[in-house]
Amino acid sequence: MDKENNQLEFKYYSSLQEKDLVFDNFRGVFKKAFNQLYQKETFNWKYLSEFTMESVIQEIIFENKIVGYRGLWKVSEYANGYQCIDTCIDPNFQGKGIFKKSNLDLIKTLGVFYNYPNPKSYPGYLKSGWENHAPMNIYINKISNFEYCDWSKHFTEWRFTKHPFIKYYKVKLTDGFAIIRYKKTLPVHIESIKHNINLDQVNSPIFSFKYALIPSGLKIKNAGRVVINNFRDSIRSSYFDMI
Repeated sequence: MDKENNQLEFKYYSSLQEKDLVFDNFRGVFKKAFNQLYQKETFNWKYLSEFTMESVIQEIIFENKIVGYRGLWKVSEYANGYQCIDTCIDPNFQGKGIFKKSNLDLIKTLGVFYNYPNPKSYPGYLKSGWENHAPMNIYINKISNFEYCDWSKHFTEWRFTKHPFIKYYKVKLTDGFAIIRYKKTLPVHIESIKHNINLDQVNSPIFSFKYALIPSGLKIKNAGRVVINNFRDSIRSSYFDMI
């Protein structure tokens, strides 16, 4: 192993107590990376809730200094795998190949992943051996034309009504409800559910937009690609809505 690899160490935190204790260091690195203050409410929702307790946090240590974190999100009622979220690396330690080595250690340690990376990090995933799964496209369609998910009511209440920073709305459909959010005043369909959950109800828009991995109406534009590693399950575009 070369000297730089000897200087690089990865730790993993999986218990609720371990993840809770690492929050202050995580928030400090996140602030350096993005100049944003990560809220404890958001951290608890993502990593410590009853639906995300199997999530793991990777801590990156270089020359005995904590320089980065990766969130490995595992959500019950989602696909069976980990989603990489909240990647943050101290800007003073970027450009040292840490991201690629982090990916390789994740694969060795946890194994099964799916992700929807931004354009900047997308090449790094491919260089780490990840594969393209499907393009993410934006479509426009009638809101009644999207398929329903099979999530439980308890889960959908957590996912949408208890979300710490996104405001969702419901639209009445014939057999259930569509869940939407607004981006730049435009309605974006997130999911269709069978349950009536505690959200403000709005009138059905004539058309709504949809980020989707399968053809879902009139295609407007390409919005990147979903990548996978050792993953063979199906993926819903709603997995990536709030990241």
